[in-house]
Amino acid sequence: MNVKKYITSIAAAAMIIGFAGSCGKQLDIKPRQNIDQDSAIRNAADVDLMITGIYSIMGGPGLYGTDLEMLPELYVTDKNNSAAYCGWLGTFNDQRQIANKTIVPANGNITRIWVQAYRAINSANIVLESLDVVSDANQKNAFRGEALFLRGLLHFELVRLYGKQWSGGPAGANPQDGVPLELKAVKSEDAARQKLARKSVSEVYAQVIKDLTDAAAAMPESNGLRANRYAALAILARVYLQQGDYAKARDAANSVLSINRYSPNPDVLTVFRSRNTLESIWELQQNDQNNAGNANDGLATFYDNISNGDAIKGRADFMVADAFKATFDAADLRAQELIYTGTGSRPGTLACGKYTEFGQNIPLIRITEMYLVRAECNLRLGTSIGDTPANDLDQSRHRAGLPRINTPTANDVVKERVFEFFGEGLVLHDVKRLFGKTYGGLSWDDNKMIFPVPDRERKANSALSQNPGYPQ
Repeated sequence: MNVKKYITSIAAAAMIIGFAGSCGKQLDIKPRQNIDQDSAIRNAADVDLMITGIYSIMGGPGLYGTDLEMLPELYVTDKNNSAAYCGWLGTFNDQRQIANKTIVPANGNITRIWVQAYRAINSANIVLESLDVVSDANQKNAFRGEALFLRGLLHFELVRLYGKQWSGGPAGANPQDGVPLELKAVKSEDAARQKLARKSVSEVYAQVIKDLTDAAAAMPESNGLRANRYAALAILARVYLQQGDYAKARDAANSVLSINRYSPNPDVLTVFRSRNTLESIWELQQNDQNNAGNANDGLATFYDNISNGDAIKGRADFMVADAFKATFDAADLRAQELIYTGTGSRPGTLACGKYTEFGQNIPLIRITEMYLVRAECNLRLGTSIGDTPANDLDQSRHRAGLPRINTPTANDVVKERVFEFFGEGLVLHDVKRLFGKTYGGLSWDDNKMIFPVPDRERKANSALSQNPGYPQ
């Protein structure tokens, strides 16, 4: 099996897995991706193709193509709460479990996140162990940085979904179970049989920060349509903010902002209607032929509620709560242009207008996030590194049609994050890091505020412990 065929096969597998997960069927897939020994990477072109394959997995429905964006949103809601955020109207049981906080460890979507994340991580490890075939030193370093970035990012996504929230500030001990750290490539059946236990949340964060820091030092400033050095710094800012390490989060965000390379679009729609605008630090590339929506999955499939004549594209299973829209200022253009009354599958129901086309790109890191990270951290630290919090907060408020707040508080910034990033998978993680908050009827530290370790993984790996609150 050659490398090109291998990459094609994992992309096809991701699509099959994604369809099965959406339909709530039991997954029948191996816990780790492995390759034949005779499919070794032989040159720089093969390394480049392998990295392209990682992006393909990440754009699949089990990761950023659907689940890492939509499922955290569903986890925040409570249909019986007057402060409801969003909700699930569809027939797929796996997503309904998540919205209702009744997840079972056999949940297909919870399983496919785990499986596809570790598949991508393993591919990154294969790249890291194959770099000797790259003769050009600069290219080799760039490949190394990109693989470390992707590995660190996905370990971070896993630990904040399957492990309890970091607590105690940057110096916190955090011995609670996180996730396994996959740091070596699995290339054979024997290697696939290894039984890795979960590392502590503290250990996982330490590795994530190391990977992302090393990645930022190695990645190029420009990398075509793939992640670059500033994407690594932006994710580092996100990681440090999740830890409550405000000084490091501020400084990482400031490093991205200080280059003046990215800027908010003048309106709230453009970043979701046009590709690779100056607002996006990094987007996952999709097109009409290669996207998660073609397999009855994907963000547009679940979010879209528009009828174009007789054609109805989306299922409109994901709804925006009337009560949530009512929390926006009446003048807020985000409520006017990014929340709409559906005319498609569920006419009259409010929908999120950020994803309306199967083939549109997915903006994963926007410069508005860096402004809000810097603003919040400066406020919490009593500093004005880079700019004043009022100026940073105004970057998103002004283009949303809202008046400037001259003396903002940290809470003003947190509320702005909710209005700016709803539907993009970030709100749940803010709920957890802000301690004392309750969403969806659960406290931020409730055992059910993290996903269970999938049943099929524990059956394959006896070293994996289950999270409290789920069948052991």
